[in-house]
Amino acid sequence: MAGEGFPWLQVGVGAAAALAAILWWIFGDDENGPRRRAAAPEPMVDQDEPPAMTAAPAPVVDAVDDRRADATGALERNLGEDQLWATVRGDGDAVVVQSAFCADPGLAARVDAAVVELRAAGFRSLRCVEQHGSIAFERAF
Repeated sequence: MAGEGFPWLQVGVGAAAALAAILWWIFGDDENGPRRRAAAPEPMVDQDEPPAMTAAPAPVVDAVDDRRADATGALERNLGEDQLWATVRGDGDAVVVQSAFCADPGLAARVDAAVVELRAAGFRSLRCVEQHGSIAFERAF
């Protein structure tokens, strides 16, 4: 009966495929094969030249940008302490506060307390924008 005994045909086909893959890897035209890799000469390195930079230099962060980020971050944290959830970011010379609590007197009190720090960071005004995009108030420092 067919199907009984050792599967000689499947073993033979598998061995032939493995042998073909090995021969193709060794004698193929691929530049990464072992013959090509061994025959390639080592590139000459001039010891007088400094190594080339491969990574781009990190961008320079301005101290004013750090001060602005610190000031807006502090205002956002202070508003969060009072559960007046808001997103605070700089937009040019203006601070933009996006919150559903723009009409809350606690938000105005926190903004008043932060005016000196915001002005020192280079901001000149503050806009409170409600969640749907309308400007609730805007004040200059």
